[in-house]
Amino acid sequence: MARKPKYSMFGNLRPQDLKALGIGIELSVVIGGFAYGGYWLDQRWGTEPLLLLIGVLIGTFGGGWHAIKMANGGKVPDFGFKPKTKSNEHSAASEEDPPTDGDTPDEKPKP
Repeated sequence: MARKPKYSMFGNLRPQDLKALGIGIELSVVIGGFAYGGYWLDQRWGTEPLLLLIGVLIGTFGGGWHAIKMANGGKVPDFGFKPKTKSNEHSAASEEDPPTDGDTPDEKPKP
């Protein structure tokens, strides 16, 4: 009986290597696609090289964001900060020291 290869036709590449290869290919296709779209619009409207550069920038930022997201398992990374939401504001207020007598602005200190 023939022995089944451990990995695919790519030889000794591990699954994470193939994932990285896929992310790189996706990034290059997105940048190339937006660059070609900008070039095509430049030729059509006579605005060389403005739209080509805009297409490259959009492709770079969009493809880079997608690559970061895919490298993070499909989730948007938080980059170390959280946006303010009602639940975050409430939890931040509860982490502060509780007010003591006379500390709250709506209460008058007892004489």
